[in-house]
Amino acid sequence: MAAQGGDAAQAIDHYLTALSIARETRDRAVEAEVCHSLGMIYRNIGDYPKAIAYHDMRLAIANEIGDTAGQGNAYLSLGLCFFSLQRHHKAVTVRLSAPCVSAHGLCALK
Repeated sequence: MAAQGGDAAQAIDHYLTALSIARETRDRAVEAEVCHSLGMIYRNIGDYPKAIAYHDMRLAIANEIGDTAGQGNAYLSLGLCFFSLQRHHKAVTVRLSAPCVSAHGLCALK
């Protein structure tokens, strides 16, 4: 997904609609994916606090539904946000919390 400039605003509107529908239908897996997409858009446009908020929501849902891949992806996304904010210690701390770290060694921070 590449959302830049005006495309980002339109994408955000569409994802917010999708988020509302996912919540109405109580589809937690879809809600988690939409939160991930919103987090990615906000990260791409440099709105890191909103990106972090949506990735935190995704992580909470992934924990709730036992989605370990979603957990790992959320930790990666959070780490990238903190890295972009020059909060390197927090980025590393978040990354070390990822399930793949304990199961498969440290995942690459890109």
